[in-house]
Amino acid sequence: MATIVVRRLSLAVILIIAELLLKLMRVRSTIRFTVYYLKGVFLCTIRLTIIRFYLHFITYLVIWCVPMSKSDKLLLVFANAVKAGGGIHSAAELAFMLGEPYTPAFTKFLADRVKKGQLRRVAKGLYESVLTPPEPETAIYKIIKKLRSDELSYISLESQLSHTGEISQVMMDRVTVVTKGRSGTFATPYGVIEFTHTKRPVEQLVANLYFDPDIKMYRANTQQALTDLKYCQRNLHMLEHE
Repeated sequence: MATIVVRRLSLAVILIIAELLLKLMRVRSTIRFTVYYLKGVFLCTIRLTIIRFYLHFITYLVIWCVPMSKSDKLLLVFANAVKAGGGIHSAAELAFMLGEPYTPAFTKFLADRVKKGQLRRVAKGLYESVLTPPEPETAIYKIIKKLRSDELSYISLESQLSHTGEISQVMMDRVTVVTKGRSGTFATPYGVIEFTHTKRPVEQLVANLYFDPDIKMYRANTQQALTDLKYCQRNLHMLEHE
């Protein structure tokens, strides 16, 4: 009994420390630097966030020091991820954060959590917590980054031209993305994601991209978005009528 009381007190102390650290570190700015690889093979943005380090550290302390069910540990991982600016994760990432092997049994465990209403599958192989979902305004961009995490991708075409006011139509339920990865369309709870592959070399693209801190993704400037629209042979009638 004494052991249980000590563990519960330890958990309370850990959570209090986590909240204090979170409030303290919110005033710190995220360190961001961009690494351009030789010959422009790809562009990789590395974001080093001190807040995330502390929250992950606290999560691991709770997971390993306090007796909890696997489901409770999973929900705790999601809750702390959302506080750190995340909240959309693949099965492999969740297995790693829980210290579990990524096996068919773990995938079945996640499927069971979906059936029980604890998790929601937002795209193939990607999950969010129903109890602590990410901010709906930026959730779709988190999904985009997870779906094409290994390739340069940026907001362009109709979505970007709508964002900059070049076309009057507002893209409410679809985000158009140009990517060095595969083309594809994904229906998510937050809208449709349309990836369009480009064969253009990265070095021809990077100078016309800018980072949007609100969505933590790259966007095309207006000229690049127009170039992409023509290069991809999209319908130009919206521009012609502007």
